Amino acid sequence: MAHRILVVDDDADVRDMVCRALTASGDEAIPAAGGRQAVEQALNPLNTNPTKEIACPRR
Repeated sequence: MAHRILVVDDDADVRDMVCRALTASGDEAIPAAGGRQAVEQALNPLNTNPTKEIACPRR
């Protein structure tokens, strides 16, 4: 079963790499470059699955 996964990272190379890996494993990756885009994607009615933060650096 494919999952729709929101990938949030401000580093475009990391974001693209994770999205490619998820897509290759059969999942759908939804990229977001930062918090604002992530919230917009999370509020999109097409993206109704809960999300899980895997890692986020503290500043």
